[in-house]
Amino acid sequence: MKDTLESYVQSYLPTNSTKILEKIDWNMWLFEVGMPRNVNTEFINPQIQSALNLANYYVDHQESPANKSEYKSYILDLRIIFMKQLIGRLDTLTDKALRLIDSDFNVTQSEANPEVLVPWLRLMISKRCFEANGRAKLFLSGIGRQKYLVPIYTAYAQADKATGLKYYNEFRYKYHPIAQRRIDLIFAAAESE
Repeated sequence: MKDTLESYVQSYLPTNSTKILEKIDWNMWLFEVGMPRNVNTEFINPQIQSALNLANYYVDHQESPANKSEYKSYILDLRIIFMKQLIGRLDTLTDKALRLIDSDFNVTQSEANPEVLVPWLRLMISKRCFEANGRAKLFLSGIGRQKYLVPIYTAYAQADKATGLKYYNEFRYKYHPIAQRRIDLIFAAAESE
C-alpha cells in the first residue's frame, strides 16, 4: 500500500522532488491513528482574520470601522464566518452594534443567502431588534427546511414568543411534520421556563 501511494504521489510531483518525498513519513500517514503530528491544522488566512476582526470591532467598539467596506467584497464563506463570530460573542454583542451593522451593510433586506440570513435574523431577534420581523416573516413563509427554521423559532421562543407563535401558527402547514414536531418542542420548552 505504501509503495503504491508513494508512486502515485511521485507521479504528480516534478522529477527533482526526491527531497520532498524523503521528508514524508509514510507509515505515520498510512498506519497511525489520528492526524500526523507535523501537519498544520490552522486554517486562518488573512481573509478569515479580516472577517473575524471586523465582527470583533463592531462588538468591541460599537462604531463603524474604517475598513467596513471590506465586508461588501467578502465571499459567502467570509460572510458566514463574520456571522458566526457575532454569534460567538452574543453575550457582549449589543442591539446598537447590530443596528449599526445593518445600517452599514443592509443585511436584513439585502442578504439573499440563508446561510448568512438565518444567523443574522437569529441575532436580530435575540437582541430584540424587531425591525427584522418583516424579513423574518417573509423568510419563514417561504422556506420549510428545519435547518433554517429552528434557529429563528428558537430565538423567537426566547425573545418574543408571541410573535414567533403567531408566525409559526400562520406557516406551520407549510412545514414538514418532523420540522413541525421540532418547533412544537421549542415552544413547549419555552412555555415551561
